Amino acid sequence: MHRVKKLFNIEAGDIKDSLQPVLSIRLGEKHCCFSITDYNSNQLKSLAYYTDDRVTDLFLNKLLEAHEELNSRFYKILICYDYFTSNLVAFNNYKHEDAGILLQTMFGLTKTSSVISEPIAEWQLYNVYAVPEDVKLWMHQKFPSAKYWHQHTLNIKNSKTEGTAGIFLVDIRNEDFTLLAAANNEIILAQTFQYTTPVDVLFYLLNVCRQFNLSQEQVKIKLSGLVDRQSALFSDLLQYFMFVEFRNADWKTETEYPQHFFASLNDLSACAS
Repeated sequence: MHRVKKLFNIEAGDIKDSLQPVLSIRLGEKHCCFSITDYNSNQLKSLAYYTDDRVTDLFLNKLLEAHEELNSRFYKILICYDYFTSNLVAFNNYKHEDAGILLQTMFGLTKTSSVISEPIAEWQLYNVYAVPEDVKLWMHQKFPSAKYWHQHTLNIKNSKTEGTAGIFLVDIRNEDFTLLAAANNEIILAQTFQYTTPVDVLFYLLNVCRQFNLSQEQVKIKLSGLVDRQSALFSDLLQYFMFVEFRNADWKTETEYPQHFFASLNDLSACAS
């Protein structure tokens, strides 16, 4: 059964009041969200967050019909792809002709996927990832001037890896979560995990600690996304990790929702500067 669900819809101001509006779109296999912010003031004007069985070009057409503001003229347009088919490759191991083969071997790509190789020069890495061809084509046709990145790329660019204890950037969605793990001034893992219960999330994080010899008492978890302070997941994390804190969006507009819900979308909009 087809099930589109609107999780959030925030109207915090008139887009016409902004001389330099910035459109930020973040989407993956089952979710799509966007924000419109003012470039100079960093004020949030509009935000919407949807989930679906599968985000396709047809879904995006319906999104456009439901949100006339997406047809506005924008100062900058930024797109973040959230798909789990992603792998980091060191510069000296990367071969362009092997990029598709690598993802095919790891994830079993379909012929309708488009492979993108994204350099992260400061870390001497390539992020090789795949985007459904219909989604990529729709985005390119609708927003030809947009800049785009993968979520792991943005996390790596925004990461701070000082010290040896370890930092986990964890962003929770309804059925999966992204994890960037860094320690000893190195990126050690960037991956998306599917989960059913909070215990699943805890298992993956503890397993990463075990695999990379990181101490639960020293690792700092910076949490964002769809998780409440009163949730079972947050309670479980506090029982097993000493340092757990929410990472908030720094928009200058207050909403009824916790700011950490939108931290990753805020990371994307910050790329306009």
